[in-house]
Amino acid sequence: MVFVDRVPERFNSYHVVIDNYAAGYNATEHLIKQGCRRIAHFTGAQHINVYQKRRMGYLDALRDYAITPEEELVFVMNTLSAKEGKKATKLLLKSSNPPDGIFCANDTTAISAILCAKKMEINVPKELAIIGFNDDPISRIIEPSLSTVSHPALKMGEISAKRILEHDHSKADAYMSEITILNTEIIVRNSSNRNLVPK
Repeated sequence: MVFVDRVPERFNSYHVVIDNYAAGYNATEHLIKQGCRRIAHFTGAQHINVYQKRRMGYLDALRDYAITPEEELVFVMNTLSAKEGKKATKLLLKSSNPPDGIFCANDTTAISAILCAKKMEINVPKELAIIGFNDDPISRIIEPSLSTVSHPALKMGEISAKRILEHDHSKADAYMSEITILNTEIIVRNSSNRNLVPK
């Protein structure tokens, strides 16, 4: 049996995952290095370990750069839908102390944040830098194009199939435990790249 991406942590089997903690940390660090100091985070249900770990990475990156995490800047969403992303972005941007960056745990909410900000005449990325997660095809089409975290889904599928095909079912330890952790990378596009914004 092979579990991919969202895996049960206490079940011995083959696991193929990404380092969600590092991905969350790196995405947040990217925004910090673009000059953001008040960064919101749109995340999924915390019983799902991928979102839990991305949030942990976000929080630790803030602390490592001497930024105090603020509970009101973290939005836990049921489905990470465009509707939820728009609602949270609108609420944040209408507040008396709006964020200057948003790290979204998927591209859907990140794109809805861009659209909402543009409608409210907030400049992205000059006033609000945004980064998503997954590198969905639409992230290249939206204007400004969406910075995001790569998600090596194809590679994960290849490794998973290989584990199944190569597994020796004749062995007594048929339920072998092996964890493969793949790296992600930050794909910098216009929604967060303040180096491209004229001063």
